Amino acid sequence: MVVVLTVALLSGCVHCNAIPKQRASLSPDQESTVQADFERKYRAWREHCDSIFGASHARPYIECHQFESLKKMPVSVLTYMIDKLENDEKAFPLRLAVESIARIRFRRQYDRQTKTYTYPDYPDLKQGESIWLYWWKKGRTRTPRIFELAHVEWKRLTREGKKEQAQEQYARMRGLGLAALPCMIAKVEGGDASLIPLMSELTDGELRQDADIVTCVKWWNANRDKWTLPPTQQKD
Repeated sequence: MVVVLTVALLSGCVHCNAIPKQRASLSPDQESTVQADFERKYRAWREHCDSIFGASHARPYIECHQFESLKKMPVSVLTYMIDKLENDEKAFPLRLAVESIARIRFRRQYDRQTKTYTYPDYPDLKQGESIWLYWWKKGRTRTPRIFELAHVEWKRLTREGKKEQAQEQYARMRGLGLAALPCMIAKVEGGDASLIPLMSELTDGELRQDADIVTCVKWWNANRDKWTLPPTQQKD
């Protein structure tokens, strides 16, 4: 099994790049518009939060149309949301918007001894470190490796008829979110159509679940900028 996984890691994700070297092709004017739109919607949400200050639970702060409008913003807004999370202590709930836009679902386990959550896919995450900031700056570079391990196991368990365990590995791939799309399209380009339904799920059905390989690759080439995560830093 070790040999199989090693070979897969070396060969299966050659063209997979979870963090692009360049931002998706937005003009400076487009980027400025996204940033301005985000700042406007963020202020509207903060004004709503201030108006209900003292609410006994968190739901009124995030179950509102102001927060929903943030969650519906394009992928390119993640750069500005992460900046808020890092520099504005009142922005903490934005982590939910980041998860929604990036389609990420972190695997976590509760440690009863330390009474904290650990994240098995990110063993170098330090205790007390923000998982969202860690993932954005460093953790997503592990996406190709995590994806390949989960993909190999998913295929094996499916062949062996172990549906429940296979579903766990499918969920692991799903939880990597948009960062794993380049890994998935690399598999599809190699002739594996089994990941097309997952790509469809991650892209809200814009790619049809029943698309064939040719259609899938053509769709990706036409729409990759919309679904590609921004790099960790903005261009000067």
